Amino acid sequence: MIDRNRFFTPVDSPKSSSQISHDLTILCIGSCFAETMGSLLEERLFNACTNPFGILFNPASMSKSLQRLQTRQSYSEGDLFCADGLWRSWDHHGSFAGTSVTECLDSINARFQQGCEVLAHCDVLVITLGTAIAYVHSKTGAIVANCHKQPSSLFSRRMLSIEEIVADWSAVLTRLFAARPNFSCIATVSPVRHVKSGAHENLVSKSILVCALHELKKSFPRLSYFPAYEIMMDELRDYRFYSRDMAHPSDVAVDYLWDRFVESCVDEKSKLFIKEWESVRKAMQHRASGRSAEGTRTFAGAQLETIGLLARKYPEINFEKPSGYFRGLMVSSATLSLDA
Repeated sequence: MIDRNRFFTPVDSPKSSSQISHDLTILCIGSCFAETMGSLLEERLFNACTNPFGILFNPASMSKSLQRLQTRQSYSEGDLFCADGLWRSWDHHGSFAGTSVTECLDSINARFQQGCEVLAHCDVLVITLGTAIAYVHSKTGAIVANCHKQPSSLFSRRMLSIEEIVADWSAVLTRLFAARPNFSCIATVSPVRHVKSGAHENLVSKSILVCALHELKKSFPRLSYFPAYEIMMDELRDYRFYSRDMAHPSDVAVDYLWDRFVESCVDEKSKLFIKEWESVRKAMQHRASGRSAEGTRTFAGAQLETIGLLARKYPEINFEKPSGYFRGLMVSSATLSLDA
């Protein structure tokens, strides 16, 4: 029998001391990989909130966002700037931009209040560091979360050091661990390659992030490390595991990383639910077109029956969203029948 491990270097990902389950509140902060993992958690009905400030790449901006959530200081017009006809925030991703101050602030503060509530009751924080490269606003001296495609003359670019990342995050984690005795944190380095920085600088950046988390783990026993970057670099090092941009993991790679994350960081009961939920999750992604009204009702009714069985088995899980989706299908199919 061929040993499959002879064809690649296996990366050890032992069972995390921080185990995610459906009865816990989870906050995901960080890069686009954090966004991906947060979405996968939400699809499996975990009580997860992802990136209330939008996608963040550098650890300084992530720690700043958590500190702001802790103070509950909402945003005002003085925190915004206008460029290219849109109002924006240097602390937020471009998806929060608005054509007016009110539109921008409403979007920012709605997500901010949600983030405040989640952090106040958070059991597990999942952070994904993207890059150690930071952009400093020349006028204010503050590190920005996003340059919003503004002229490069407005910023200076620098590499954060291991020491300052450790100092910054030590302060944040100390407060979080002190506030909630059962609070835990899972940290990872994003497997997305920042190719625009060049191969060498990307490697330096990722190395700094790995080393900073390694140091933080020594001081915080409730901080676990999931090796997403290492798995991508060693087990999935072939270019067929990248998307067309040759920087982001492909769908196949994301599925593999998700499976490894579940294996390492999710408790046994929730693992069982994920398997049992998979058929309903896939059913929610199916298009209703191509079915008759009667076929749609039968399909939706079968899914609601399965959800009912799972709800009795897993009372800690909120099935409101999927139940509403399939009830909506039944209503729409009934309307189609009447129209016919």
